[in-house]
Amino acid sequence: MLLWRGSLWRAADNGDSAVRRLGGVLSHTSAALRWGWSVWRQPREPWVTIPQHGSVDPSRRRGVRLVRQDVVIDGVVIAPIQTVLDCARRLPFEEALPVADSALRSGAVCQSELSETVGRLPRPGPASSRLIRLSDGRADNPFESVVRAFATENRSFA
Repeated sequence: MLLWRGSLWRAADNGDSAVRRLGGVLSHTSAALRWGWSVWRQPREPWVTIPQHGSVDPSRRRGVRLVRQDVVIDGVVIAPIQTVLDCARRLPFEEALPVADSALRSGAVCQSELSETVGRLPRPGPASSRLIRLSDGRADNPFESVVRAFATENRSFA
């Protein structure tokens, strides 16, 4: 478990209880942190993914970033490859790239696995394809990844 203070600690600490409460899995940046990867921004609330047609009472999902999608519930955290793809789909590019770089750096996924998985998606979308093309496990930290993301998009930090 990652250790930090304040609201970020509560987000990580509540992740497991939210997963049990909602019958889902940790996903997105919450899953990335559980895998030990670097992220650009710590989630204020745990990301939890539940099956597409799952029903959750609104009072039970308070304090959680809830996502509904086709998912296999096998444990507490979503698979590494799915974590990278989910971040590519739902996060801004500059937040998804550090997750992909860190996943590659950790060895949890490899570039060919990412490419093959995206190639099999029915509608991968430009964000996923661009993320796979630009991800690089040689990035030392999330800052380096974010600078690369902004440089490739010709954007400023403002």
